[in-house]
Amino acid sequence: MERYKQARYVWTEELSRILREGYTKGGEEQLSAVEKIQRLTGWPKHVCYKQAGSLRLTQQHMQYNWTAELDAILAEGYREGGRGKIAAIRRMQAQTGWPRYVFWNRARKLQRHV
Repeated sequence: MERYKQARYVWTEELSRILREGYTKGGEEQLSAVEKIQRLTGWPKHVCYKQAGSLRLTQQHMQYNWTAELDAILAEGYREGGRGKIAAIRRMQAQTGWPRYVFWNRARKLQRHV
C-alpha cells in the first residue's frame, strides 16, 4: 500500500495532448484517450481523470436549472415506468443537452426512482 501511495506519474506533453484531444471530442473519444494512456503507461484510470481535472478539461459542479416543465416530463415518464422513463430522459436530454446522470439524480432527489 505504501508503495502505491508513493507512485509518481509524470505527464509528458504528448500524454497531455492525447488527453486534451480525447476530452475535446468527448464521448467514446474521451474513453479511448484514457485507454490509450493506460496502454502506453500502465497507469490506472483514476490518474487520467485526475489529470483531466487538473487541466480543467472537466466541468465539475455544474449547476443545472430545472424548470417545472422538466419536472413534469420526468414525473410523467416515471408514472409510465420502464420505457416511459427512458423516453422522458431522452426527450429532456435532446431538449437541454445535459448528460443522462443529471436526470437520474433529479429523479432520486424527487424520490421518484424505483
